[in-house]
Amino acid sequence: MCNNNPSKQHCLFVKTKLCFLAALALGLLSVAAATTNTLDDLDAKIAQLSKKGTTVKEVLRVLGEPESYRWGDKVFARTNLPATYLLEYPKGVSVGVTAGRVWELRCDRTGTGFTWRGKLRLGSSLEEVLAVLGAPAETVTGEKLAFKPRVLYKDWDGKKGYCYYSRPEQNIRLFFGITK
Repeated sequence: MCNNNPSKQHCLFVKTKLCFLAALALGLLSVAAATTNTLDDLDAKIAQLSKKGTTVKEVLRVLGEPESYRWGDKVFARTNLPATYLLEYPKGVSVGVTAGRVWELRCDRTGTGFTWRGKLRLGSSLEEVLAVLGAPAETVTGEKLAFKPRVLYKDWDGKKGYCYYSRPEQNIRLFFGITK
C-alpha cells in the first residue's frame, strides 16, 4: 500500500500492476544527454526523440521498427494505423503518437526502460520520486483519479497500492503500483 514506509516500496512493472514513467516528449531528456556521459545507448536514443515535434519517421530511424503498434488491447498493422497509438519497443519502452507526432515517451512494461534526467527509472521508489520531483502540493487517498498536476493520488479509484503523480512543468507523470 502507498501509506506504508515508502522507502521500501518499489514500482512494479508488470501488466497486472500498472506502472509507468511517462516522460513527455518536450525536451525533458536533452538536459540529461548534455550533462552526463553515463547514459546508456537507449537513454541516448530517447534523448534524441525528446524534442517537441518529433515525428514517427524520426522514431523509426532512431529506434527501428517496434514490436507492435497498439492502442489499448487493439494491435494494428503499420499500414492501417489510427490517429492515436503506441509504438511498443523492448525494455518496456513505448512511444505515444497522435497525428504523426510524438506526444509521450513511456516506460510502462517489464524491462529496464530509460532514465529520466539521469535520476529516475523503472523501479524507483516513491521516496526517490518525491526527492527528485519535489513534494506534492496535495496528497489525496482513495479518490477518483482527476489527473491534477502536483497532486499525489494514493489508492486512486479505490485501487489499493496504486499511485499517480505528475509534474507537467518538469514534463513527467508517473503511474505505479506499490508493494511491500
